[in-house]
Amino acid sequence: MKPSELIEELKKAKQRPLLYISLVFLLLFFSFSSWITIKYLKGDFMGECKNPVYNKGRGESCGIELYIFKESAACGVEEYIGKESEYCGISEYKSGSGAVCGVDQYNYCETGACGWNRCGPIKKCDAKECRHPNCGVERYKVCEHPSFGVEKYKYCMHKKHGVAKYKACRDESHGIERYKECRNKEFGIEKCLDPKPYEFWK
Repeated sequence: MKPSELIEELKKAKQRPLLYISLVFLLLFFSFSSWITIKYLKGDFMGECKNPVYNKGRGESCGIELYIFKESAACGVEEYIGKESEYCGISEYKSGSGAVCGVDQYNYCETGACGWNRCGPIKKCDAKECRHPNCGVERYKVCEHPSFGVEKYKYCMHKKHGVAKYKACRDESHGIERYKECRNKEFGIEKCLDPKPYEFWK
């Protein structure tokens, strides 16, 4: 029986005292039961809120919103170290003197390739003196050549030189900058919602 129905019966029972007293007692019982139930649900008896609204806050329980933004290897390379090295290619070879540079001057000697002097009385002919390949090489030209070694390498940025600068990004390895906002019991109770009394009379 609902409280509204009970009150209607109570009005009709005024002519019968015993029934009237019984209905009054029943109405008081319903009221007290409702009061006890509401107190229990609100946590007044147990020291805790049965229907809480928690405070808003940021924490691990809410999930991650942002990682820290910074430069790191996790973001990829933006720039390698720049310097002269074999990885950049050759700019200049060492200078030296050798057959690869060509002949600068031959030796001076007597050779028929230079011609002949006039023959003497006994018909002996002497060769003329001159500088000629037949005389051999006195000296070679000076030049730059790979066989003499590298004098200087080109300048470039290369991964073999190492990293000069990493890109910047947000990555899990950087650590957490900020958690999401949510309502959670770890932030404490903002308020307790009163239960709806009419639900207990259904």
